Amino acid sequence: MSFVEVHHDKETYSEIDLTEVGAYKYACDPSTDCLLTSGAVEDGPIRRWRPGDPFPYRDIRTSDIRILAWNSQFERLIWWEVMERRYG
Repeated sequence: MSFVEVHHDKETYSEIDLTEVGAYKYACDPSTDCLLTSGAVEDGPIRRWRPGDPFPYRDIRTSDIRILAWNSQFERLIWWEVMERRYG
């Protein structure tokens, strides 16, 4: 199976301290928000997203996507608990 690889990183803000509460509670806190996402599809240029911008990966026409991230558990939690819930 061939995957499209997306390298991805998020910058976040919250009123609570990630190091005190852990990734799950941080991601689920109502004050937590994603300020910026940056990523590249394969070896392409960096794509950035901020709240209010159009989703930068609409041109990917496959469900076979492999998302690569340094701290993938945190990135996944922010995606599910903040990005999907707040921004669809």
